[in-house]
Amino acid sequence: MTKVTYLFGAGASAKALPVVQDLAWDIKNMEDRIKRNGLIFPHHEQSKQRPTIPKSHYQNKLIGDLNWLSSETYKHASIDTFAKKLFLRGKNEAPTLRKLKIALSMYFVLRQSEVPADIRYDSFLASILQKDDKDWFKFPEKIRILSWNYDFQLEKACSSYTGWNSLDENQRFLNVSPKFFPPGKSSDEFSTIKLNGTTAFLKHASESYYEPFDKFFSFDEDLMNRLVEEYPRLMSKESEFYPLLSFAWENWEPRGNNITKKAIFYTQDTEVLVVIGYSFPFFNREIDRKIIGAMKNLSKVYIQSPDAEKIKTRFQTIRSDFHHPSNLVVYDEVQSFLLPDELEL
Repeated sequence: MTKVTYLFGAGASAKALPVVQDLAWDIKNMEDRIKRNGLIFPHHEQSKQRPTIPKSHYQNKLIGDLNWLSSETYKHASIDTFAKKLFLRGKNEAPTLRKLKIALSMYFVLRQSEVPADIRYDSFLASILQKDDKDWFKFPEKIRILSWNYDFQLEKACSSYTGWNSLDENQRFLNVSPKFFPPGKSSDEFSTIKLNGTTAFLKHASESYYEPFDKFFSFDEDLMNRLVEEYPRLMSKESEFYPLLSFAWENWEPRGNNITKKAIFYTQDTEVLVVIGYSFPFFNREIDRKIIGAMKNLSKVYIQSPDAEKIKTRFQTIRSDFHHPSNLVVYDEVQSFLLPDELEL
């Protein structure tokens, strides 16, 4: 059976979430959407955890941080660019980088509560999922997913099959390997590797996701209450939680894990690579080159994007041995995720 690896970029979630060039505007627009849905708390409504302080105080702080994130993103090519600048500046900017990650995580929790998952993930899962001998779902062992996305679109789509409303449970079913956990014992199993981490929080010295945001919420008062009650705890300098969103180029690897080595562990025997909605940006190129360069059995690459021809040229800077149309194929039709002929189910 042919070993197939999918490489997802932001374009893979574009039917549900804004792409890079629209992200700053969409984050800024979140305040208006909160107001339009009647989710602004009155000044007299008190916080349960801090009875002397109104909920509106923390809600204004959350909205203010989202507006700050939007403003800083407008000043840079992308949020990733801003984040890397903070990282390169060193320890003095560590609190600002943490603020960025928490604010961005809050945005993705809110944004993904507004809409269903990108419908293409649903179609993709319907195509590759199988039934095991206990009449439960299973994935083909020879498929791997590499994702640069920090959203949980795949997990949310998966929940409509499993019936589980827990991010943690669906990630375990998808065998998601975030940055902060060691790889499995065997590379010969279906796996999902999230190179930039994921939208969730982890408690120090724990392997359980942060409970208040371990669900797929609706965009309503219940979610807003949770965000407002928990936001000050997350932002505290003494917080016992840290965001699982973590950029692949960060060299801080708790528990001795290295996301690049983990990705290589799972994908080095890849024979067919399917790139969906990913443009190979320059600041990811070193990591892309290490992971894809380690695919010694790679014989065919498919690139699916409206800009597939441009991306093809970028890919060739990573693997110069792929230049013939027979082993580097482009698709600009993006209504569904490509299922290559080599995919055997």
